[in-house]
Amino acid sequence: MVAIDPMVAWELLERAAELPAPQRRSFIESSDSADPPTRAFVLDLISRSVDGPALPGIDFSAPPQIRARYRLLLPLGEGGFGRVYLGRAMSPPKRLVAVKVLRPGLDSERVLRRFAAEQEALARLDHPGIAGIFESGLTDEGRPYFAMPLVRGEPILRWCDARQLGIEERVGLFGQLLDAIAHAHRRGVLHRDLKPANILVSEEDGRPQIRVIDFGIARSLISAERHEEALGGATLTEIGTPIGTPEYMSPEQAAGEPAAVDIRSDLYSLGVVLYQLLCGEYPIDSETLRRGGLMHVADAIRSAPPPPPSRRVQIAAPDAAATPWEARALRERSDLVERLRGPLDAIALKAISIEQRDRYADADRFAEDLLRWSRREPVSARPPSRIDTLRFTIRRNRLAASVLLAVLLTLSAGLVSTAFFAIAAQRQADARETEAQRFRTMAEFLGTIFSGIDPEQARGRDTTLLRSMLDDASESLGDRVASGAIADPRILAELDQVLGVAYTRLLLLEPADLHLTRSVEAMRSDRAATADTALFDGLFELSWLRGRQYRMDESRALLREALDQIGWPTRPGSNDDPRALEALAAGALVGLYSDGNAVREIGELAQPLTDAGIAHLAAVRSAWRGVVDRATRVLGAGSPQMLRIHHRIGRSLDNVGGSEEARIMLAEAIEISARELGRDHPITLEGVRYISTVLREDPDAVVALIEDWLPEFDGVYGPLSPASANMRNNLGWALHMLGRSEEALPLLRTARDGTFASFGPRNDFSTWVETTLINILDTLALEEEFEQVLIDRWARWAPVATELDERARGSFAGLRNRFIERFGREPAIDPRDLEALRLE
Repeated sequence: MVAIDPMVAWELLERAAELPAPQRRSFIESSDSADPPTRAFVLDLISRSVDGPALPGIDFSAPPQIRARYRLLLPLGEGGFGRVYLGRAMSPPKRLVAVKVLRPGLDSERVLRRFAAEQEALARLDHPGIAGIFESGLTDEGRPYFAMPLVRGEPILRWCDARQLGIEERVGLFGQLLDAIAHAHRRGVLHRDLKPANILVSEEDGRPQIRVIDFGIARSLISAERHEEALGGATLTEIGTPIGTPEYMSPEQAAGEPAAVDIRSDLYSLGVVLYQLLCGEYPIDSETLRRGGLMHVADAIRSAPPPPPSRRVQIAAPDAAATPWEARALRERSDLVERLRGPLDAIALKAISIEQRDRYADADRFAEDLLRWSRREPVSARPPSRIDTLRFTIRRNRLAASVLLAVLLTLSAGLVSTAFFAIAAQRQADARETEAQRFRTMAEFLGTIFSGIDPEQARGRDTTLLRSMLDDASESLGDRVASGAIADPRILAELDQVLGVAYTRLLLLEPADLHLTRSVEAMRSDRAATADTALFDGLFELSWLRGRQYRMDESRALLREALDQIGWPTRPGSNDDPRALEALAAGALVGLYSDGNAVREIGELAQPLTDAGIAHLAAVRSAWRGVVDRATRVLGAGSPQMLRIHHRIGRSLDNVGGSEEARIMLAEAIEISARELGRDHPITLEGVRYISTVLREDPDAVVALIEDWLPEFDGVYGPLSPASANMRNNLGWALHMLGRSEEALPLLRTARDGTFASFGPRNDFSTWVETTLINILDTLALEEEFEQVLIDRWARWAPVATELDERARGSFAGLRNRFIERFGREPAIDPRDLEALRLE
């Protein structure tokens, strides 16, 4: 770090602080009273206090007075109990300091003890990697304070990514951190809030230097029997109340068990930091971790064993904006996977083991393993076995675990059997047919298991383990096909179908598309050898997938083909076939048999069709009612399959002019479903989602409905899932129609983020949700955000401009014109994007 003159810096800071905030940066940059390093230092401090991200609760009124010791100038940050100010010592050495002052109004005995405890913790520590304490006292107003070194630097993750540090450099820097924490632990202090924001890195003498800050919730390392005698005599964690940052809390800390928190709890937090340094992701994503609220974080940690960092890199979305391998000075995803696989995976997972006894005993042993890795020596950590991983699932849900284990073992057995069969097939045709039949039975069994996993519900439960298993199976299948171990296309088609269905149940649409498309194409090419049921199932599942992708024309065509495959409607008795009934209900949802004279094909279920449009719609409604009546007789009024048909036909009646009938049908079905299956069952929530759209002409009813049901959607699916995004979109629009646009805005932002994450930003549904957001931004005259949305939309679509029809181009032009009319200027869209979309 280049040396600066603190007095010159302070003088420049004082002069800048007297100016309005927008003028400070330009004043500092143009000042000739300080050299470039000092100006950069002052700019950093100003940005942290004013120009940087907003800090909730911070104001810029006059700072407290400590006239005998320090002059305070600007607030730098705020925690739960104290506010940190930039200050200058009034007597030699006249250094710049950070002064933490207890916030006004927080003068209870408990808070005072906690504030004193932080001082005591820092007073024990003397290490270059820890920001200690100079002194403590009372301000002129009588509020406790303590003065600390002014720590310069960036959070460790940002520092490493900005400089594209390689894995070895990151591990070396992490070793510094472990040394600092080992010192704190030896001095009897637990930090309990270790996270990147509290681990700063700066450059000193050309080398990076770690500084650990914010010991605000530190605790003494004393025996469990005396945990009430923590630092300063304060009980720093109420029993049952977690304190810390959820993403970095160990399960015992998250459970609010102060007596159980020890050195290994800090090491768990450091393990999460190491995991992020290695692969750029949390071990457990924030949405999963926070879904049940703060009091359920421990349960979420214990029920979601994380994948190794290398696997996390492998399963990251291929179109993700961030590329962690590039940030680590590597060219390809595979380079980073290979770098992390093995010892580093094992070290990271040992540090964040759910059981304390499985973690490193202390920071020194953690550091020793990393040192062994850097020397290419064997490490003490071992990768968790598949059995270790399943152990966590068994702890959470024995029934689910037994099913998952059965899937894993059966699929493995099936692949082994198939490999054996590929060899035997060349020797004996009869043996091949017998083996093929056995495998079809096995595939059918697997399909039955996977079909019980609801797509969005499974997304929040054991998703990592399920995906890891599927990815392993998919990779193994590809290897066996490439090596010729699986040569029979019928076997491959059925395996692809099983994997494709499983992927769709997890809403993993890209791998699902690969497997289902390949399966259907193989079955089509060998219809004579393909069972009607197998091809129907493949077509039906692929149609469902196309519907999720909002490729409706393809979805309808696949459903027609599926119905043809089982002989509907010409085969005797086909109108009573449950497969046909469910396919028709799915078809109703995507507009099948609702165009032109195609409704005649519904046969006996439809009334005679006339040429009048009204009669046509009446015939369609009659046809769909006929499907419901038959399904009720065939399946039973309260069966899950019947309720699903009921919901989908109800939603479809609204599409063909039967809104009131749709409302009544859906309301009745939802009542039955909630009673028989529960309010949080996916089939119940599907009906609620549909009726929220049917009620669109009554925004008050929509608001009341969704506000009542949204907690169930978030609890089952998570706030960023497509189902929850749809509900937020509908609620936001209803609030907007009622003149409550400001309340609608955050709902629409979250809905847009959810659809983008699930479907990508160019999907029809994503575009629809974003357009709803644009309407809100227009109403509220939020010029900058409106403009940024348009800029981003143009940039997304310009590369595929040739795929757009005139209607789509007209939509782009309309949005651009709306902005111009609203704000009297052109949006700052890249001229090349305008040209690509033929708008100029």
